[in-house]
Amino acid sequence: SLRLATQARVLARTQSNTELESLALNAITYAHIRLGHYGQAKQYCHEVLALAEAESPARVDALLNLGICAGETDDLDTLYSYTQQAVDLSRQIGYDRALVRGLHSLACTVYVPRGQFDLALAVDAEALRIAQKRGLEELTWGPLTTMSYAHWIQCQSALALTRLQELQQVMLP
Repeated sequence: SLRLATQARVLARTQSNTELESLALNAITYAHIRLGHYGQAKQYCHEVLALAEAESPARVDALLNLGICAGETDDLDTLYSYTQQAVDLSRQIGYDRALVRGLHSLACTVYVPRGQFDLALAVDAEALRIAQKRGLEELTWGPLTTMSYAHWIQCQSALALTRLQELQQVMLP
């Protein structure tokens, strides 16, 4: 995937298509994230931010990726900052997939570790509503998982069970 994304970037660059180059750079970034190369991933994110339009999905994805890099290196404040920017921009431009991902990221990687379970539940409930309303069923498992965990931690076993039953309905066998 890294090789193909790099080829896509080269092709986009030769066509002077900054939008497609930004998309390819985000794919390269995500591959580096999955490989644990956070320094390289951050460099690519900054390239995207320099190329992408101010109100573009590519900018949102770069902000989300920067948040992931920060989270993977235990920098919750930076994770929060980039992810909140991504959430705000995705809401503004109507990029629902990123909005759901960003809200869920805030819930599970910022609020839960900080013990802010009610806030995590509220944010993931919003992510779940948006995913269900916009036909993004494949994104519902994340909020349902975090919500069930937050309920369990707060000794709300009936609510945890309800969320787990919902989760069972959307998970593939």
